[in-house]
Amino acid sequence: MYAVLYVLPVVALLGFVGWFASNLDWEPGIGIVTSAGGLIAVYLNDESRKAKAKSYSTKRQGDVSRALARIEGEAGNLHHMADGKPFKSESHRKAVEVSSLELLNNELSPLASYWRYQTLVRRVLAEITLVKTAGPKSVSKLLPFLESLEAKLKLDRS
Repeated sequence: MYAVLYVLPVVALLGFVGWFASNLDWEPGIGIVTSAGGLIAVYLNDESRKAKAKSYSTKRQGDVSRALARIEGEAGNLHHMADGKPFKSESHRKAVEVSSLELLNNELSPLASYWRYQTLVRRVLAEITLVKTAGPKSVSKLLPFLESLEAKLKLDRS
């Protein structure tokens, strides 16, 4: 597809050079300048597109790595809530119930912009909201979705 964008200005440039060689006039000269400008524009646009693609890929890899690290880091706390284990203190309860869910929500939110993860991430975020409102007893509904997302992220990372 992008090769065609390179071929057209090159063909035009060669045509104008041939015309200029047979007829030394200002019209083929303008054609040469115009087609050379078109060729330069195609090249710059292609380089920009490649840089954006590379940047997007790097950002996606970073988002996936951060999300995976957060899921793995909060897994113990989520299982603690699901098992209904007692907390050591009120601050421990708050750290496990509130902070864990907030941190998960913050790290998983960027993944919702990638079409590959959109549906699953939105479901996990909805379940996190449900756990926040309904309480820690509903965390058992969140765990299967989170484990599915974790498996998908690990597969994509490797």
